Amino acid sequence: MKKQFLSVIVSALCLSPLVAHSANGKTTVEYAKFTLKEGVTETQVIATSQKFQEDFLVKQSGYIKRDLLRLEGRDWVDIVYWASKEDAEKVLKACEKSPICGDYFSIMEPFDPKISNGGVIHLELVKSYPVNGGK
Repeated sequence: MKKQFLSVIVSALCLSPLVAHSANGKTTVEYAKFTLKEGVTETQVIATSQKFQEDFLVKQSGYIKRDLLRLEGRDWVDIVYWASKEDAEKVLKACEKSPICGDYFSIMEPFDPKISNGGVIHLELVKSYPVNGGK
């Protein structure tokens, strides 16, 4: 229960006011929780994540921004903002064939095959509230 609550809080905190909205106004927020393999260091996570970012993610259509968050222990979360759900789903499929994605996923514990999309969740951004309290 505590971890589930923490995941909800982390997700809410990551809905940054700096997010640009897509042309249709339906930005999709991708929430992907993962667990590192035993022995993987923070330095390795950041280096592998940076390569994934620069060599794959920023080249994808509809990409807006990404946040990498550390939870407790070996648990981390990737939050990726997309211009549309279609863009997010297309990139998720492209990851299956990408060696760059494979390198990033190699530092993670295997995903449960019974969970669709490896537990990646796509959420529609309904409203973003800027720091200044704007409407």
